[in-house]
Amino acid sequence: MNASYHDRNCSCLDCRVRQALRAEDAPAAEDGMVHVDPREALKALCRVTAELLAHHSGAETKAFFHKLIDHREQWKKAAHVMVQREARGRA
Repeated sequence: MNASYHDRNCSCLDCRVRQALRAEDAPAAEDGMVHVDPREALKALCRVTAELLAHHSGAETKAFFHKLIDHREQWKKAAHVMVQREARGRA
């Protein structure tokens, strides 16, 4: 999984999270892509998300997960995500 680190001087939350998930703090490649282990990143994000959701009601937490599923469906259709997905053979 490659995460685009679009601006090395950017301090937005998205870029800071991507920076924190970089494997062994390896420098970005010349093309600006940073390798991220998707399983380890998901584990880390789940732990952080669980901590953040502990401060919210059950209804807010449920709404968050519904929104997450919607975002996932949108991202699955993005061209750069489709290219990264493993090809599945035909039966």
